[in-house]
Amino acid sequence: MVASSFISSSNVMSFFKKAIIVILSVVVIDILVGFACRAILKSLPENHSPLSIDKHNFFSEQSDVIVMGASQAKHQYDPRIFNDSLGLKSYVAAQDGIDIIQNYIYLKAIFDRKAPKIVILEVYPGYLEGGKSYRINNLNMWYGLSEPVTEYFDTRASWQDRLKLKSNLYTYNSLFYHLVRMAFRSEKTIDGYVPMHGEYDGEFKYYKKFAPDSLQLEYLDKIVDLCKSNGTLLVISRSPIFIVHNTYNKWLGEYCREKDLKLFNHSADTTLTNHPELFRDGHHLNEKGSTIYSKILAGEIKRLRNGFPPPKP
Repeated sequence: MVASSFISSSNVMSFFKKAIIVILSVVVIDILVGFACRAILKSLPENHSPLSIDKHNFFSEQSDVIVMGASQAKHQYDPRIFNDSLGLKSYVAAQDGIDIIQNYIYLKAIFDRKAPKIVILEVYPGYLEGGKSYRINNLNMWYGLSEPVTEYFDTRASWQDRLKLKSNLYTYNSLFYHLVRMAFRSEKTIDGYVPMHGEYDGEFKYYKKFAPDSLQLEYLDKIVDLCKSNGTLLVISRSPIFIVHNTYNKWLGEYCREKDLKLFNHSADTTLTNHPELFRDGHHLNEKGSTIYSKILAGEIKRLRNGFPPPKP
C-alpha cells in the first residue's frame, strides 16, 4: 500500500516536471518567435507588397499630398500629376480592400511624423458600411511596433483578443503567409500608384440602399478631426464608376456640408463614364482613364488652393 502510494506520487511529480518543461519551452519559443518576427518586419525591403506598404506608411512616408482609400485610390490617382499640378510631393498610401479604420491608422502614423498639406480621401461606400472590417486583423503583426496599431487594438479589441495578442505565436501567425505573398505578388508602383490595364465592356449597376457602420463613421470623423486639428486640407473624392449610388451620394454630400469639407464627386462624370474604354472594370479606371481623372481632380484642387470655390457636388 505504501509502495503503491510512493509510485503514484512519483508519477505525479514526473508529470508536473514534464508539464513545466513543456510550458517553459513554449514560453521560450514564443519569445524567440517574437524576436525573429519583429526583426523581419523592421528589415522588410521596399518591394511594394502589402507588408512593405504597411511598413512604409507606419514608419517612413512624409509627402505633402497623401492619397488615402482602398483600391479605387491605389489604382486611379497618379501622384506624378499631382506633383506637377500642385508643386507638392505626392504619395498614394492606399491598400486594396481596406476600410476607414485602417485608413485612419495609416494617417495617424503619418501625421505623427509630419502633417501633410493635403489629404485626398476616396470614400467607397462598401467599406464605410463595414463589410471589410475583418481585414483590420491583418495589422495584428504590427502590434507593439506601430503606436496607432497598438492603440487601436488596446482600445477596440475584445479582452479575449487583447489577451491573445500577448502571445507572439498568435500575433505573428499569419506572417509566413504574408511573406510568401510578398515574394510572389509584389507590384511595381509609382509612389504607391498601381495603374490597371484592360477595357470594360459591361453596363451600369444600381444600388439604392446605404447605411454607414457606426464604428466606421466614428473613424471617418476621426480622420476629419485629425486633418482639421493639424491645418491639413481634407478633400473627399469619388472617382468615376459604373455603379450608381444615389442614396450614398446624397448621404456623402450632406456629411461633407455638415463637416464643412470639400467634396469632389465625379462618380457620374460623363467625361469618363461615356467612355467605357477608359475603365478596367465597373469599379476602376484603367491607366488612360486614371490619367484623365487625375488631371481633372488635380486642377480642381489647384483652383481651390488658389481661392476659387470648388464645383457643386
